Amino acid sequence: MIYAKNAVNISTTGQEENNGNGTYFMHDISQVNNFFSLDRSATRQGLSYMAEGTPSEDGPLSYNYRPGMIFTFDHCEIIRLTDITIKDATEWTMRIGDCDQVNIRVISM
Repeated sequence: MIYAKNAVNISTTGQEENNGNGTYFMHDISQVNNFFSLDRSATRQGLSYMAEGTPSEDGPLSYNYRPGMIFTFDHCEIIRLTDITIKDATEWTMRIGDCDQVNIRVISM
C-alpha cells in the first residue's frame, strides 16, 4: 500500500487503520497449500520437513497472487509511524531496509 525508495521525511500518524484485505487473495479453505512442491532440502529440517504423508490440516492456504507488504521503505531517511493499525495483511506487514532515523510508536496488528 505504501512504498518508498530513497525518500526523506515520511510520516503517517493518527488513529489510522490499514487493511490489506489479505483474506480476499486466499483460496477456499479446502485448497490447502501443497507443501510437497517445496524444496525440502533447503529447509533447516532437511528432507524430514513436512515429509510425505504428514499434511498440515490447518494451512497455510494456497493462493494465486498476493500483493506485497503494507509498508515498504528502502534507503529512506526520517520515517515516523505513529498510532496506526495494520489488519489482514496480504504478506508481511512491513519492511524497513537500509533506512536512517526511523521512529515507530503504537502500532497494532
